[in-house]
Amino acid sequence: MNDKALTTCSAKFQQQLNTSRMVAASDAPILISGESGSGRATLARDIHRHSRRRHQPFRMLERGTTLEGDLDGTLFVPEVQLLGGDEQLALRRWFDQAGESQRPRLVASATEDLHLKVEAGEFSADLYYRLAVVPLQVPALRERREDLIPLLKGLTARFARQSQVAAPTFPLATRNRLKGHAWPGNLRELRNFCERMVLIHPGEKVTPAMLPPEMQPAEKRQGPLFVLPSEGIDLTRLEAEVIRQALEMASGNRSRAARLLGISRDTLLYRLRKHALG
Repeated sequence: MNDKALTTCSAKFQQQLNTSRMVAASDAPILISGESGSGRATLARDIHRHSRRRHQPFRMLERGTTLEGDLDGTLFVPEVQLLGGDEQLALRRWFDQAGESQRPRLVASATEDLHLKVEAGEFSADLYYRLAVVPLQVPALRERREDLIPLLKGLTARFARQSQVAAPTFPLATRNRLKGHAWPGNLRELRNFCERMVLIHPGEKVTPAMLPPEMQPAEKRQGPLFVLPSEGIDLTRLEAEVIRQALEMASGNRSRAARLLGISRDTLLYRLRKHALG
């Protein structure tokens, strides 16, 4: 996720960003909460860049990693709610034993409400209160819908530059459909969607019918993808025709045609030879 994810028109998110920038200069531990894919790691890196430790390393604590030696910079603990009892105890002891001059800035993130886990006896209260000196909440993408279209345009433009193709465009009907999508994967889902549109529809006007199945109306998703006619079909001929259309949509680009068909490029090459399509 790039920094554009932190550009917002949402008053709710802007308030959290303002708080993060205010406390970045301190060494106070920060706990960032939010759904998966909402941009918690991006915010953690932004806090590091605005801190006085910005010229020191930004380290991510992987599960099972031993905390030892002098650490500096910022230590980011992702998905802290997944730490087991022994790991929580080790992190708490390390935090207490490390001197202030050797201890890094601690930023943790969680997808669950740690306070509720503390009340349920599933997370150490001692560790929670050490981490949550400054709690921040990253809203889900559906809670900051005013940011959706600017992010959509910015991400597609970036991927188009990387691929050296023209960016796809999204007419009003398509934008409205996208605004109505729940975006359960948040910014990560949006990023993947934008990259897919650039790869499959470079320079094209993306209509609602061209959106992936999960973004189609429920009544369209419920029906079968294909209805076999009563008289039957010539399956070999049908397969050859579908491949031919995919190649036309991809302007002859076989890798792109394979992505349209949901198969590997090697599989497509085999089927091209099978049907003598070139």
